[in-house]
Amino acid sequence: MEAVTNTGEEGQETTTFQLIAMGGLAGPVAAPGSMSHVYLLSPDEVARFDALRSDVVARHGSIGFGIATKEFCVAGKLPAGPLPVVTYLMTSETGRYVVISRLDLRQYGRMRSALTALTPC
Repeated sequence: MEAVTNTGEEGQETTTFQLIAMGGLAGPVAAPGSMSHVYLLSPDEVARFDALRSDVVARHGSIGFGIATKEFCVAGKLPAGPLPVVTYLMTSETGRYVVISRLDLRQYGRMRSALTALTPC
Protein backbone atom coordinates (compact mmCIF):
# COMPACT_ATOMS: atom_id res chain seq x y z
CA MET A 1 0.00 0.00 0.00
CA GLU A 2 1.32 3.42 -0.86
CA ALA A 3 0.30 6.59 0.93
CA VAL A 4 0.90 9.91 -0.82
CA THR A 5 1.02 12.91 1.48
CA ASN A 6 1.10 16.59 0.65
CA THR A 7 1.66 19.22 3.30
CA GLY A 8 2.53 22.03 0.93
CA GLU A 9 5.90 22.43 2.60
CA GLU A 10 7.92 19.65 0.98
CA GLY A 11 5.49 18.74 -1.79
CA GLN A 12 4.29 15.20 -2.26
CA GLU A 13 5.92 12.30 -0.46
CA THR A 14 5.19 8.59 -0.91
CA THR A 15 5.41 6.09 1.95
CA THR A 16 5.10 2.35 1.31
CA PHE A 17 3.38 0.00 3.77
CA GLN A 18 3.60 -3.80 3.63
CA LEU A 19 0.31 -5.71 3.56
CA ILE A 20 -0.09 -9.23 5.00
CA ALA A 21 -2.24 -11.83 3.18
CA MET A 22 -4.93 -13.15 5.53
CA GLY A 23 -7.16 -15.44 3.40
CA GLY A 24 -10.55 -14.69 1.86
CA LEU A 25 -13.90 -13.12 2.67
CA ALA A 26 -16.97 -15.19 3.38
CA GLY A 27 -20.64 -14.48 3.84
CA PRO A 28 -22.57 -11.67 2.18
CA VAL A 29 -19.49 -9.81 0.90
CA ALA A 30 -18.23 -12.67 -1.32
CA ALA A 31 -20.34 -13.20 -4.44
CA PRO A 32 -21.13 -16.78 -5.48
CA GLY A 33 -18.47 -18.16 -7.82
CA SER A 34 -16.00 -15.42 -6.95
CA MET A 35 -12.65 -15.47 -5.20
CA SER A 36 -11.57 -13.02 -2.57
CA HIS A 37 -8.28 -12.16 -0.94
CA VAL A 38 -7.91 -10.23 2.30
CA TYR A 39 -4.85 -8.19 3.20
CA LEU A 40 -4.20 -6.11 6.28
CA LEU A 41 -1.57 -3.98 7.90
CA SER A 42 0.44 -5.55 10.72
CA PRO A 43 0.18 -3.80 14.11
CA ASP A 44 3.57 -2.15 13.46
CA GLU A 45 2.41 -0.90 10.05
CA VAL A 46 -0.84 0.40 11.58
CA ALA A 47 1.25 2.36 14.08
CA ARG A 48 3.39 3.79 11.24
CA PHE A 49 0.27 4.73 9.24
CA ASP A 50 -1.36 6.35 12.29
CA ALA A 51 1.83 8.35 12.97
CA LEU A 52 1.93 9.50 9.34
CA ARG A 53 -1.75 10.44 9.41
CA SER A 54 -1.34 12.39 12.68
CA ASP A 55 1.65 14.28 11.26
CA VAL A 56 -0.27 15.19 8.08
CA VAL A 57 -3.30 16.37 10.08
CA ALA A 58 -1.09 18.46 12.40
CA ARG A 59 0.50 20.10 9.35
CA HIS A 60 -2.93 20.66 7.68
CA GLY A 61 -1.96 18.50 4.74
CA SER A 62 -3.72 15.78 2.78
CA ILE A 63 -3.21 12.06 2.44
CA GLY A 64 -4.33 9.60 -0.19
CA PHE A 65 -3.51 5.95 -0.51
CA GLY A 66 -3.59 3.28 -3.14
CA ILE A 67 -3.43 -0.47 -3.12
CA ALA A 68 -2.31 -2.23 -6.28
CA THR A 69 -0.90 -5.52 -7.43
CA LYS A 70 2.25 -4.93 -9.39
CA GLU A 71 3.01 -8.50 -10.47
CA PHE A 72 0.52 -10.90 -12.08
CA CYS A 73 0.35 -14.42 -13.41
CA VAL A 74 -2.55 -16.56 -14.61
CA ALA A 75 -3.48 -19.82 -12.87
CA GLY A 76 -5.60 -21.10 -15.77
CA LYS A 77 -7.45 -20.03 -18.88
CA LEU A 78 -9.17 -16.67 -18.40
CA PRO A 79 -12.94 -16.88 -18.86
CA ALA A 80 -14.65 -15.05 -21.70
CA GLY A 81 -16.64 -11.94 -20.84
CA PRO A 82 -16.23 -9.47 -18.01
CA LEU A 83 -13.49 -9.81 -15.41
CA PRO A 84 -15.04 -7.97 -12.47
CA VAL A 85 -12.86 -6.72 -9.64
CA VAL A 86 -14.23 -5.12 -6.48
CA THR A 87 -12.03 -3.47 -3.87
CA TYR A 88 -13.35 -3.23 -0.32
CA LEU A 89 -11.83 -1.31 2.57
CA MET A 90 -12.53 -1.66 6.27
CA THR A 91 -11.11 0.81 8.78
CA SER A 92 -11.59 1.35 12.47
CA GLU A 93 -13.77 4.31 11.52
CA THR A 94 -16.12 2.37 9.19
CA GLY A 95 -16.22 -0.86 11.20
CA ARG A 96 -17.41 -2.70 8.07
CA TYR A 97 -16.33 -3.33 4.50
CA VAL A 98 -17.05 -0.42 2.15
CA VAL A 99 -16.81 -0.67 -1.66
CA ILE A 100 -13.94 1.51 -2.87
CA SER A 101 -13.99 0.50 -6.53
CA ARG A 102 -15.95 -1.80 -8.82
CA LEU A 103 -14.63 -2.34 -12.33
CA ASP A 104 -14.27 -4.77 -15.23
CA LEU A 105 -10.61 -5.32 -16.10
CA ARG A 106 -11.51 -5.79 -19.77
CA GLN A 107 -12.98 -2.27 -19.96
CA TYR A 108 -9.56 -0.61 -19.66
CA GLY A 109 -7.40 -0.56 -22.80
CA ARG A 110 -4.07 -0.91 -21.01
CA MET A 111 -5.36 -3.71 -18.81
CA ARG A 112 -7.08 -5.47 -21.71
CA SER A 113 -3.78 -5.69 -23.61
CA ALA A 114 -1.86 -6.67 -20.45
CA LEU A 115 -4.24 -9.59 -19.88
CA THR A 116 -3.08 -11.18 -23.13
CA ALA A 117 0.56 -11.01 -22.00
CA LEU A 118 0.07 -12.82 -18.66
CA THR A 119 2.34 -15.81 -18.11
CA PRO A 120 1.35 -18.99 -16.25
CA CYS A 121 1.99 -19.09 -12.47
